[in-house]
Amino acid sequence: MNRLAQAANIARFVGKLPTNARLSVQFRPLPNGGIAAQATSAGRVTGSFAVYEKQIDADGVTVQYSKSTYDPFGIIINVKDKLAGGVFP
Repeated sequence: MNRLAQAANIARFVGKLPTNARLSVQFRPLPNGGIAAQATSAGRVTGSFAVYEKQIDADGVTVQYSKSTYDPFGIIINVKDKLAGGVFP
């Protein structure tokens, strides 16, 4: 397990987040020593928000990175795969 590589990857994740999301970062352990980082950013439309999630394996490599956008009612508007570039309405 490479904790330094994971920490560097997390620092990049936090550094690229919108400013209003940086204080909301939460972490969850993943199987095999991985870690998931998740942050929520308030949207421009009152009540809307986006959830950024990055999954990092034990070696510090990003295995999944997505942005899910929600409307004010909590309904998913779209999910953007930030690794592969696809958008899923």
